[in-house]
Amino acid sequence: MESYGETETELKILIKKDAIQSNDESIQLYKGDQKSLKEKIRKLSEKQEGLARM
Repeated sequence: MESYGETETELKILIKKDAIQSNDESIQLYKGDQKSLKEKIRKLSEKQEGLARM
């Protein structure tokens, strides 16, 4: 049978793993947003160039 200390340590590890996974998911969302924003900036730049030529 596990001792209280071992169980507590395992719970802390699980909590930290969950926090790391949550952070990783947030980073992936951020990278997706960043890519989307870069694409929007590129499109706006193209439109601006087109307007400048008129």
